[in-house]
Amino acid sequence: MNNKTGLALAALLGGALIGGTLGLLFAPDTGERQRRKIKVALERHGIKLAKEEFNKLVDELKNIGKKDDIDDDPAADYDVE
Repeated sequence: MNNKTGLALAALLGGALIGGTLGLLFAPDTGERQRRKIKVALERHGIKLAKEEFNKLVDELKNIGKKDDIDDDPAADYDVE
């Protein structure tokens, strides 16, 4: 697989994960239940975050489009195992 194909696949998977997460965040369910669903979905994809990192990710996702400042590398804020 060449580099461009790998990047396209990563972008597709990342977009699907973010879209699914946002869909869960805005669905009519309790916040705690939604957070559990998001955590399970992330773990299915091999992404394990500590509670503090997970809460930071959820807050960041809720604020997408509201922030004027965008980090160059937001992934650097999370320690993915």
